Amino acid sequence: MKVSIITPTYNRGILLQHCYQSLLEQELKSFEWIIVDDGSSDETRQIAKRFMEEEKIEINYIFKKNGGKHTAVNIGVENAKGELSLILDSDDTLTSDAISIITKRWNEFKHLSRLGAFSFLKADKNGKSLATDVPSNGLISDYIAYRLKLGVKGDMCEVFRTEILKNYPFPIFPNERFLSEAVSWIEIAKTYKTIYFDHVIYKAEYLEGGLTSSIRKVQYNSPKGMCKLAESYLNVDCGWKMKLKYLIVYICFGLIDKKKIKEIFQQMKGNLIGLIFLFPVGYLVFKSIERDVLNQER
Repeated sequence: MKVSIITPTYNRGILLQHCYQSLLEQELKSFEWIIVDDGSSDETRQIAKRFMEEEKIEINYIFKKNGGKHTAVNIGVENAKGELSLILDSDDTLTSDAISIITKRWNEFKHLSRLGAFSFLKADKNGKSLATDVPSNGLISDYIAYRLKLGVKGDMCEVFRTEILKNYPFPIFPNERFLSEAVSWIEIAKTYKTIYFDHVIYKAEYLEGGLTSSIRKVQYNSPKGMCKLAESYLNVDCGWKMKLKYLIVYICFGLIDKKKIKEIFQQMKGNLIGLIFLFPVGYLVFKSIERDVLNQER
């Protein structure tokens, strides 16, 4: 059994050494590392080539035109040869037992019908879990129930069956470079189950200049993707609080996308009462984000 580790990267070649070192330290080497260079102008290509020349692990380097992390992940999944796939960001690392643990769990549970993924914990550099209120170990659930109904928050490391990821690529909107992973994870959860484990296999570090640090501006420049995210939540049973939140998100980014008010009401007609009451709030959020982004650009 092979695991495909997909690393989308953009102008962060110097950080790849940390990823690489953590992969060299894996107890089990049954994996491939797919580096998807999202149009970098730094030395990412040369650094990846040096790793490949060492021939210590299996590496596939792919260069593509810049289009955002989700487009790079799509390319990685298309080229993945492993039975399972996970996303490893360029500034993060895996614990030395990560592939061993994933393989063990696969051998234990691969016979289950409708098994779509395993989910493990991510931790910060001090070893503290990034997820909160994690239920019992080994719970069989899905993204919708686990995240939206049980209310587990924070980043986790999802390991998907590759064939499922190939069938659920991230939607791409022209000239937009951001899309939340939740869009595809919610769609997958409508059909497939995930088994959740309370074991840390992934160490994350959020560095200045990364996607997380500039998220508001990135979201502002990807309004269609944000509307798609809102629709994903509004079309499932996510509880009334989440419904209200994502109605506001849809209104806000619909306005950023220059949708007419009539169009917003037509597309959200299934949530008409909430829309009527929340439209002023969505408008105020829209103006606030617009002001913040414009101030950043000055």
